[in-house]
Amino acid sequence: MQIKYIVLLACTILVFITITGCDELEDKPDYKNVEVMTIAKVTTSDQTIQIPDMEIRLEIIKSGAVKKTSYVTTNPNGASAIVTHTVKLYKEQNVQVVGNLLSTLPQAYLDQGYTVYTYKSQTLNWQTVDQAVDWGEKYLWTPDICFTVSTS
Repeated sequence: MQIKYIVLLACTILVFITITGCDELEDKPDYKNVEVMTIAKVTTSDQTIQIPDMEIRLEIIKSGAVKKTSYVTTNPNGASAIVTHTVKLYKEQNVQVVGNLLSTLPQAYLDQGYTVYTYKSQTLNWQTVDQAVDWGEKYLWTPDICFTVSTS
C-alpha cells in the first residue's frame, strides 16, 4: 500500500514540475535607438571656399537634455571629424544636433566682407523615426551642421 502512495506522490510531483513552468515572456522594448553620426563644415554655399582650423562645439541633445558634447576642428577641406552617439528615443521624443562656431573667421575673409552665422541646428522628430524602424531597432541619422560663409 505504501508503494502505491510513493509512486502516486512521485508521479504527482513529476506532473507538477513539468506543467507548472511557464514560458518566459520577452519584454518588448519601449524605445528606438537612434545612432547619430554628424560632422560640421565651414564653407561657402557653393563649397568653393573651405575654411580650416575653425573650432566648433557640437552637442547631441535628446528632448532638451544634452547627451554628448564634442569640440572639433575643421580640416583643410573645411570639415570636422565625425562625432557619433547613440540615444534611446522614447515615444514623442526628438533628437537635435546643435553646432556653435567658436572661432572667428580669419581676418583675410573679414576684410573681403565675409560673415558667418555662429549657430546651426538640425532636429530629427519622433514621427520620422517611428515610421522608419520598429521598437528596439536602430535608425541612422547623419546630419551635417554647415556654417555657410557669405558676403553681405
